[in-house]
Amino acid sequence: MVRGALGILGFVLLGLASSAALAAAGDETAQAGNPPATKLMPTGDSITEGNGSTSGLGFRALLYDSLNAVASFDFVGSPDSPGGEPPYEGHFYGGQRINAFRPGGAHDVAAPMNSVQPDMVAVHLGTNDINSTAGPYGPWSGNHGSTTTAHASGKLGALVKYFLDWRDGTHGTFLDQVVLSRIVPIVGRDLDMEVYNREVVRMVLDFRNGAVTGTPEPVYLADHYIQFLSNPAYATQWMDDDLHPNDAGYDQMESVYTRAVLQSLADAVPPATPTDLAIGTQNGESVLLLWTNTGDDGTSGDASYADCRYATGSITDTNFKLQNQGGNYGLIGSGGQVAGERITGLSVSTNYNFALKLMDDASQLSGMSNITSAPTLASADIWKDAFNRNMTSPGIDWSAEPEWVVNGTELENTGLTSSLKLAIFRLVDDAQECQFTWGAGATSAGIDNGGFAVRLDTSDPSTADGY
Repeated sequence: MVRGALGILGFVLLGLASSAALAAAGDETAQAGNPPATKLMPTGDSITEGNGSTSGLGFRALLYDSLNAVASFDFVGSPDSPGGEPPYEGHFYGGQRINAFRPGGAHDVAAPMNSVQPDMVAVHLGTNDINSTAGPYGPWSGNHGSTTTAHASGKLGALVKYFLDWRDGTHGTFLDQVVLSRIVPIVGRDLDMEVYNREVVRMVLDFRNGAVTGTPEPVYLADHYIQFLSNPAYATQWMDDDLHPNDAGYDQMESVYTRAVLQSLADAVPPATPTDLAIGTQNGESVLLLWTNTGDDGTSGDASYADCRYATGSITDTNFKLQNQGGNYGLIGSGGQVAGERITGLSVSTNYNFALKLMDDASQLSGMSNITSAPTLASADIWKDAFNRNMTSPGIDWSAEPEWVVNGTELENTGLTSSLKLAIFRLVDDAQECQFTWGAGATSAGIDNGGFAVRLDTSDPSTADGY
């Protein structure tokens, strides 16, 4: 790359200088003939500083060692960042909100961006905005990033756009990647964290799809939030207080950042395009989308997230990036597995078109899926599953033994024995009425041996009071 060529040229030209000058040049460019280190600027608040850790360095020392075990990285930043002595530099200041890093803020990123010219920034911000200001914390934008809101997530989106000024030529062209964090949860603020971190994913998807600037941007997701939620006891095992991780928590952050940084540099293979998007359970305000996961690299491995879009008009490859976003952006499961995402906030008795892309852990996007359509029902109090889908799995709203499969537009028990096979609809509690229709393929023997029951008292069949 051009930066590497200039680094080697500088080494040759300095060959006639003093030995001290030559040594300084060697620190910046590593050894002659080797590409220079990737300059990474960790950016954030007291979590990036490392409050709550025994060393006071948090994840930074761990991340530095992990990255340099694979390739050459140089942490850079501001000389006055607390605890930011070499080699663990960065641009981080405890107690600061997002606006402090934006133009004119107390810690405007312009100074370090211009002086140290990082190739990559890794951003973990928003904790103090949520902890010290009232919500709402999303949405980040009402038009996929053309403008940003005054919410905390909107301020974060504006900061990412500001960073990209050092990529698009406004202030420079040296920035190659922005690694953006879904932040560590604040203990006791579950709903607020869900809203903010949902918007972080939507933001990354908007940048990756090219909706914000007109071209896909190298903004990559580091999902600390999902990592912490994977441990139901994270609040006691991984947190030093309500805001800051402890040593075990910073170990988790290092793992997430290492994976995100290295994948952003090395993984260029997107998930394969899903081809069987279908409709599951629906009511007057929501529709469940179902599909078969492809993979991380093509059909190999596991994709991570679903970028679900919906519209009352047509959806095409061209306008996909500008359609409504839906879903909660949890991990979608293993490759080859049927996955689902419920799209909420819809209008009653309205026909919608749906499509999706899958995103892997390197924030690479698949092609757009097939389009599927469905009208919402006339009431939010009625739930319906018509089984009109091209897959055998009943989907995530059902807990069914393997003999139960979708066949055409029917749910069919394919078991050949007389033993009872259960298919449990898990979605609705306290139902007042239940209806079903025998399928065209039902036999008199099957009807005689079949049954329909409402389980009472509990979702656990082994302890239910009755049916």
